[in-house]
Amino acid sequence: AKIESEYGSLTIGECMGEGNEIEVNFGTVSIGAFGGGELDVEYGEANVGSVMGSSEFSVSFSSAELGIEQMNPGSITLNCSYSDCTLRAEKDQSIYLKYEGSFSDISTPSWLKEISKAKEMFSEEIEASNGNGAIKLLVNNSFGDVKIKS
Repeated sequence: AKIESEYGSLTIGECMGEGNEIEVNFGTVSIGAFGGGELDVEYGEANVGSVMGSSEFSVSFSSAELGIEQMNPGSITLNCSYSDCTLRAEKDQSIYLKYEGSFSDISTPSWLKEISKAKEMFSEEIEASNGNGAIKLLVNNSFGDVKIKS
């Protein structure tokens, strides 16, 4: 599905399939289940109950909360700029995290074990995993906070 929304509220029960393209500006979007694709949010708010396939999320001057479902090996890319983003995942999920942030912070649960960490004055890179890392979680963050929680 290809959907654009401006200055309003958008609610989608299920958006299955892998080629979804959703763009929200100056509004809110709530999606129960997202099969995969792209979601762009600027100056708004996004809540995705279940990300079920490979996806790319771009969040600018907004907030987002995304639930990660146990899926076949796939990847989720989250690009956050001037935004606060929360990812919900469970400790029995097999996740590999690669985080790159500048002027930002990340909070991860204890079950996500750190592999490497490099920190400079205003930037940070972290790699962490749980299990065999079947779900690739790539996070690029600037001027905001990212939280991964159960």
